[in-house]
Amino acid sequence: MTQRFTARRAAVAAVALVLAACSTTESEKEDAAPATTAAAATTAPAAEPEPATTAPAPVEDTAPPETAAPETTAVEAPAGEDGPGVTAETIKVGVIHYRDATAQELGGLQVPDQGDRKEQVTALAEAINADGGIAGRQIELVFRDYDTATDSPQTSEALCQGFTQDDKVFAVIMFAQYQTSTRSCYADADTLMIDQTLTPFTASELEKLAPYMWTPELPLYETVLAGQVASLVDSGWLTPAAKVGIMQKGDPMAKEAVATGYVPALESAGIETTVVDFDATDFTGASIQAAIGTMQGAGVTHVLFAGNPDTAAQFGAFAGMTGFTPQMAMTTFDLPGFFTDNAQFFPPGSLDFIVGMGFLPAADTRDPDFPATDGEKACIEPLTAAGITFDGRANARSAILLCDALFMIKAGADAVEGPLTAAAWAEAIVDSGWTAIGSLGTDLSRGPAPASVFRPIAFDPAVQRFVYSGPETPLP
Repeated sequence: MTQRFTARRAAVAAVALVLAACSTTESEKEDAAPATTAAAATTAPAAEPEPATTAPAPVEDTAPPETAAPETTAVEAPAGEDGPGVTAETIKVGVIHYRDATAQELGGLQVPDQGDRKEQVTALAEAINADGGIAGRQIELVFRDYDTATDSPQTSEALCQGFTQDDKVFAVIMFAQYQTSTRSCYADADTLMIDQTLTPFTASELEKLAPYMWTPELPLYETVLAGQVASLVDSGWLTPAAKVGIMQKGDPMAKEAVATGYVPALESAGIETTVVDFDATDFTGASIQAAIGTMQGAGVTHVLFAGNPDTAAQFGAFAGMTGFTPQMAMTTFDLPGFFTDNAQFFPPGSLDFIVGMGFLPAADTRDPDFPATDGEKACIEPLTAAGITFDGRANARSAILLCDALFMIKAGADAVEGPLTAAAWAEAIVDSGWTAIGSLGTDLSRGPAPASVFRPIAFDPAVQRFVYSGPETPLP
């Protein structure tokens, strides 16, 4: 019994370490590399990266400095001029690069192999360039490495300084950026952010970063939480007899989402609610265990989550060890697919009763039908032509995110009349007709977080994975 308990604690620690950096996919580490270009093999010292050269679809690879650079100030393009990174012939797009951890590094955790992201985005950019580029300009990719093991406000700020001050890119495709406070650095530099970190944002946070910050596959945080409650009530999973516990990460955005999403929806359904704060930076599990004790004392019967991607995983494992077995409901932000891939880390049978809602098929399920939609086929076609293949949708998750990012930039830029700036792009994208490949539905009238559709999900013991268990439903 003691050995089994200890093994599970070790497994949960591994879950926490990987998933805390897993909003995009998984924990990443990458050694700094010298600058290189795809069009011509040039090099430059990594410590002092040179500006990217102007050539069709080059790839520049520079390493971010280790210390934070001075604060940026607003550098909006003068009236009548294109924004940073835009010339008559080219448009610079930054891409944050990172490496997937191996199963051995993750303590045995199973994570779908994402392939070579540099190779994928380069193939996509070359396909777009061959078809006329973005607003008649050739894409010039600029890569910068980011090591999530050293993630901090200082390293995140330094990364921004590299892209905006040294490279002067028009847009950045963002991965592995968990320091939400440093996104203002990009906004101050008039740089468009296509954020594929899959970190949830509230309406008020996005408003602060408007018009520069966009999360193509995501809905608003509070909208997800309210929609989840409505779905659970409609299905009968939640009734006035339930006592709901909410695991709430102790940061302002999570608290705002809970206060404006979960709490009003639960109150209107007449359901008793206990909100429990926890320390999301505690990887020992002590904070989660303390929250479990609080919920047990309050007689909680159903648990919802507003935390990190690892919160539901930690809760499920530790609660099972203590004999606390409330019903659990998750959203895409809790990475249901991870539970499918790593069921061995959880008490036997504990996944059988988990339900929830999802809006990103590659993160929600492990369905074998891929590519299935016209959008997925259009995304995969140029990759297949370049010799890049995928075992399934989960393995193509990063490629789909890259597809959506590049084609969204193209859709907005192609619709701009006049100087191409981030602000002009943001105005043009709304009426462009662009739709995301990765999510279940897109409504650009919703603004920078345009995902508009979800489906109920549930763990199916017969196939041992999460499946969509209901029809597509509009988010509130």
